[in-house]
Amino acid sequence: MNTPHSILIIEDDDFLRTLASNKLTSVGFSVSVASEGVSGLAKIESGNYDIVILDLLLPGMDGFHILAKLKNSGVLEKQTIIVFSNLGTPEDIKNITEYGIKHYMIKSSFTLDELVMRINEILSEKSGTPIATTVTKPADIEFTAEENDANDVPHSPVV
Repeated sequence: MNTPHSILIIEDDDFLRTLASNKLTSVGFSVSVASEGVSGLAKIESGNYDIVILDLLLPGMDGFHILAKLKNSGVLEKQTIIVFSNLGTPEDIKNITEYGIKHYMIKSSFTLDELVMRINEILSEKSGTPIATTVTKPADIEFTAEENDANDVPHSPVV
């Protein structure tokens, strides 16, 4: 039996943290959580996580300070982090990329299914092995060329 991939979610919003944890657990990940920066940093430093999902606006210690501490300790270069935040200005993204972060998602622009897909893509890249992705999507949606033209959306195949 394979050991599930381990994910740490550092998110202060109880509702979003619970939703994300439940979703990731339901698709087979082992999930740990932290609701503020200090405990999140401690978990990263003492744990062995395949991926850390990090919010930037956290009580106690913000995500930027966590990234700085991880960089200074050498942990950052070994730990895969997805920054999952609503901060999305060019300056915020520039600051994040200066830490070497390659994975950034604006919370309000992604669904939990898309988060699962991104995690699976990252794990697949790390291992060099394709990982099956389970995504729920509406089964009865059909797009026709006429509807797409009317909504100025590129043509999609009929599902």
